[in-house]
Amino acid sequence: MISIRRVSRWHVVAISAIALLVALALPQSLARERISKKKAARELAKMYAEDQRDQEDWEALGDAAFERRQGKRRDRAFEIVRRGLLTTPRSYHDAAFLFLHGRDGDDVLLSHILGTASAFQGERLGNFVSAAALDRYLLTLGQPQRFKSQGFGGGPGFEAKHDEHSLSEVIVHVFDRSGLFGVPVAKDSRTPKALRDATKTLAQLAGKSPFDPTIETTNEQLTEVEGIVGAGSLAGADEFLHAGAVLARAASADRRVLAHILVIGAVLQGRDDATSFSRVTLDRMLGALERPPVFEVGDHEVPDVLRLHKNIRAVFAAPSDRPRKKPRKER
Repeated sequence: MISIRRVSRWHVVAISAIALLVALALPQSLARERISKKKAARELAKMYAEDQRDQEDWEALGDAAFERRQGKRRDRAFEIVRRGLLTTPRSYHDAAFLFLHGRDGDDVLLSHILGTASAFQGERLGNFVSAAALDRYLLTLGQPQRFKSQGFGGGPGFEAKHDEHSLSEVIVHVFDRSGLFGVPVAKDSRTPKALRDATKTLAQLAGKSPFDPTIETTNEQLTEVEGIVGAGSLAGADEFLHAGAVLARAASADRRVLAHILVIGAVLQGRDDATSFSRVTLDRMLGALERPPVFEVGDHEVPDVLRLHKNIRAVFAAPSDRPRKKPRKER
């Protein structure tokens, strides 16, 4: 007669064996294998290089193989992003590029967020992917792009829109440290007086609380700021911030998109205190585009791909709220 204890022991062994087989059957990206942040950075760099080669050889690969390879890399990159393994500006950049040609708008929006985080940390190519991903995201929603980065319409199913929403060269060059946009540096036609007048006007309209998007602003004032921005009369980081702060108070999607771009531009030019405000302008832009906010916490549903790890959120925190790095121990 077989004892109950013996049956229980065999039962435990059987369950353990099944669990082991299930674990072995899972894809590597889902097996929760131990991976260091350094290894994750190296893996992202490798996948980025592979992606760039595939972009050049996609005709030889064929559409099906191309999409399959891209999807596999994106799945692995998402696992790395989800587990908070992005640490260096370059790893943020590499992950951002892998999502740039994503399956849908949510992937591309994540690319914009990661690219912006990369740029905020000093990666010069992060400026480009931040802008390019924003262009591509707008195209997924049927909106006009701003930087003209998607020269072929952003891919199958996209319609290129290069209309009055295009940005002045003054703004484009802030995002163009790599020269990838191909916008030539024109002779500066802005007069010192025009810049001084614009600076004064923008500072007055932004007020003492530029980071408060609820301040009432008239349509005439918003139109005046749009005119200043369109004329390229922005002398530097302060003017970018003040113009963005005013336009962030608008209700229209067009103005909120422009506000978001300007606030990012302010950070890229040294207004570190505007970093956390870029979260506000992104969420306000999404609201105007009838999309759920990403940084704002609430009852709304956020797609899995846009549930940002705390490490990503920390990049967008105010300087005083960012975690301090532990000092190295002296040997």
